[in-house]
Amino acid sequence: MTDTLTYGICNGMKMHRLSSLGATGKRIRKNLWLIKHDDYYALRLHGTEIVQIYLDRWEIRTGGWKTPTTKKNIEQYGPIQICSHKRVWYYSIKNDHTQNCWHHFEDGLSILKENL
Repeated sequence: MTDTLTYGICNGMKMHRLSSLGATGKRIRKNLWLIKHDDYYALRLHGTEIVQIYLDRWEIRTGGWKTPTTKKNIEQYGPIQICSHKRVWYYSIKNDHTQNCWHHFEDGLSILKENL
């Protein structure tokens, strides 16, 4: 998996009961899980849901962990790309060829599906 995860893609994946996490989901790789909730899916890195995938949007968080691993997983599975300058993160929408526009990243960032 290297494309942006959408609700439809997640919904089509086979999920298992994860007794260690008390949830239903799928292991993506070490310390990275896709977890099913009632109305969204979450990409969980360690204990932080870094990408929440809803039918109409994505919500992106770091939980304060702005690490290379967090950045790599958000970029790989979320709808944004990230760059940093002096420990400040900036993002742009993936595949947005209309402009090279970077915005200041803040935890809880919401990207609407209609903006892609």
